[in-house]
Amino acid sequence: MKKLIVTVMTLAIVLMVQSLTAQTAIDDLYKQYAGKDGFTSINISPELFSMISGFDMEDSSESAKEAKDVVEQLSGLKMLVYEPKPGQSNEAFLAEVRSLSKSKGYTEMMSVDSEDEIVKFLAKKGSDGRISEMLMIVLDESEAVVMSMTGSLDMKSISKISKSLDIEGMDKLEESNK
Repeated sequence: MKKLIVTVMTLAIVLMVQSLTAQTAIDDLYKQYAGKDGFTSINISPELFSMISGFDMEDSSESAKEAKDVVEQLSGLKMLVYEPKPGQSNEAFLAEVRSLSKSKGYTEMMSVDSEDEIVKFLAKKGSDGRISEMLMIVLDESEAVVMSMTGSLDMKSISKISKSLDIEGMDKLEESNK
């Protein structure tokens, strides 16, 4: 009996540690490629979103208040952009990006495949039914973009975020909401 209790306690501790260090779908990519030649990495930490949500917006415009409401739903944003120099290729990175669309727990919200570009939006729902992470993947012959937004988001907020950040590819998601 003592052995069973120790085993259950150990398993519970391991699961708690894993949940506390839960990673987003692009964390491994980000660690591996951020700062490397041809890559631009952007990381907006939860602390910044927390600071922004603490701003007093009483005397601000309606659009500023609306932006603050949207930002309060975010807990993080990571972006990795790969722009190869002429003659440079990183097939390993592109293969890893393509494999993200097969990540477990993600639902493909939208996909746009054209002759020169592939755009995919994937979402992972949290326990409350809202989106806990949204991935945007854009692949074309001149660049690859992977973006992860985490938080507790709804589609209306994601649309507002896409407008305010003016990120290439997000316009496709906005079009799908119409």
